[in-house]
Amino acid sequence: MMENFRRMIRGWLGKVLIVLFALPFALFGVSSIFQGTGQNDYVAKVNGVKIESYKLQNAIELRRQSLMQRFGENIPESMLNPDFLKPSVLDALIDRELLIQSADDNNLQYSLDEIKLLIAKEPAFHEDGKFSNDRYNEILRRAGIQPHTYPDEFRKDLISSQIRNGYTATAFVTDKELLAVKQLTDQVRDFKYVLIDPALVKDKIIVEDDEIESFYQLNQSQFEIPEEVAIEYLELFKDQFVDKDSVTDAELVKRFAEKTAQLEAEQQRQASHILVEVGEDRSKEEAKNKIDELYAQIQAGADFAKLAEEHSDDSGSAEKGGDLGLAGKGIYVPEFEQALYELKIGEVSEPVLTEFGYHIIKLVKIAPDLPSFDDIKDAMVSEVALDKAEQPYLDTLEELRNIAYESADLSEPARLLGKDLKTSEFFSRMGGQGLTANPDIIKAAYSEQVLSEGRNSDVLELNGGHAVVLRVHEHRPASVEPLDNVKEIVKEKVLTEKSKRKTVELGSALLAAYKSGDDLSEQFQKYELEWKEAEKIKRKAAGLPREITEKVFKMPKPTAEAGPVIKGVQLANGSYAVIQLNKVGVSDEEIKPEELTQLKAMLSNQKGISEFKNYTAWLRENSDVVIR
Repeated sequence: MMENFRRMIRGWLGKVLIVLFALPFALFGVSSIFQGTGQNDYVAKVNGVKIESYKLQNAIELRRQSLMQRFGENIPESMLNPDFLKPSVLDALIDRELLIQSADDNNLQYSLDEIKLLIAKEPAFHEDGKFSNDRYNEILRRAGIQPHTYPDEFRKDLISSQIRNGYTATAFVTDKELLAVKQLTDQVRDFKYVLIDPALVKDKIIVEDDEIESFYQLNQSQFEIPEEVAIEYLELFKDQFVDKDSVTDAELVKRFAEKTAQLEAEQQRQASHILVEVGEDRSKEEAKNKIDELYAQIQAGADFAKLAEEHSDDSGSAEKGGDLGLAGKGIYVPEFEQALYELKIGEVSEPVLTEFGYHIIKLVKIAPDLPSFDDIKDAMVSEVALDKAEQPYLDTLEELRNIAYESADLSEPARLLGKDLKTSEFFSRMGGQGLTANPDIIKAAYSEQVLSEGRNSDVLELNGGHAVVLRVHEHRPASVEPLDNVKEIVKEKVLTEKSKRKTVELGSALLAAYKSGDDLSEQFQKYELEWKEAEKIKRKAAGLPREITEKVFKMPKPTAEAGPVIKGVQLANGSYAVIQLNKVGVSDEEIKPEELTQLKAMLSNQKGISEFKNYTAWLRENSDVVIR
């Protein structure tokens, strides 16, 4: 069932199911509305109510599909592992059951009639704009959902959402709270700092051989050569079966007719018209008389554009001589379109009545022009030959599948295709170049079937006309580079680490001396150090090392009695900063009303979510929850 579900969720049904499960997913990201498997085992009890194993399995699978749809190939395989997903999914099922029970205890209700009405309004279950019971049953059954249980499970999710909405929709933030948060957000700090770079001490550090050896032994994972394979493979291309000489004149004539019919359907027509409206100021008979007069003038040789400019009631096109521009089918009302498509270029129609009034229509241009047979003959030969290659390609593909499956190696499939085997360069599980960069090739090469069992892979269809079958040619297990090969790299790493430690020692000594009021001019001169001033710096300030900004905003506010606050911090790059915080203030920028509105909404939402989580935690603490 799950394999069918995986296939379905990738197509149109996936989009339908996202709509169907929107509410349960909004609550927890899972749903337990799937049908049972007939098993009586369970994974948890919530106040005596069992959560059956099949519900957990189905919820895990649904979470996997949701993650794959959201993140595609970017999601690590480990995050899709059922064992990894199980704890969070089970917690969500338990919380859902707790909320359902709480809703029942508080007499929160949705009548079955209300539920049926909501389901009936769901467009996914509609045909021709109306609810279809057959479509409803078909969609749910194909997804593994029992149609007769769906309304009740849907009702439970809606009732549960009432509790959530009771918190998220009613939480509020007072003006005092809002002002306090805004002041914290807009807080600014004045400080100065001196930055000590590891490069200042690096050239004074000596790295011994035993230090290199020790670092290498303790950090061998840094020098690991990843596992690699080289594959031998065969490729099958549909192009191999293309025979342009086999294309007949009759096939080309047929293809040309198909192409011209398609192009004609896509052509646009440039029309001009003269409109005489029918309305309160002009009767139908009066309009007919006027349009007949104008038509007679055109038949007598009068200029169409000039008449349109002077007499047409369509002011938008009248000033352009009646020109309506290029348009395809379906743009104009049926009566207008029918008359237009019966004209040849330069011809003028007899008066045509539409809901807008009477029109005289002139066909000015048809675009684009249809190609001649000779213009597209070469392209048609290629197309027809490629179409004719489809069946022999598929026949050979099927034969290749059978032989590759039955053969101990690729020699027999190579004889079938009349091709020599190709051998790739070595590549890791991260892939290589060209063909071996393809995720399907990488997955097949490192599969148990190919790598461990030494068998041929399945025939892989990489696209509409390219297939590959492969086997491992050579396998290199993961190994570690010998120390002699990486000695200079290891030495540089040891030097870097020692430089960082020396920098921290120097920075800490300067910090202690500065706090004690010692004269630091000698050290500043020796290491070419200097204080840098930073004024009115906000929390998210750019242009400063992130570690310095974070440290500054964690430092206590200076006082008149104690004076500036002095701290030190090590940066990720190994540098060390001594910081003196001088002043804490609030930005003098004017607070915009819309910013306050947005902040208030955000804080209210956060508070509501927090209160809802606290409520579910309280429910669990005060309930009998047993996990097997």
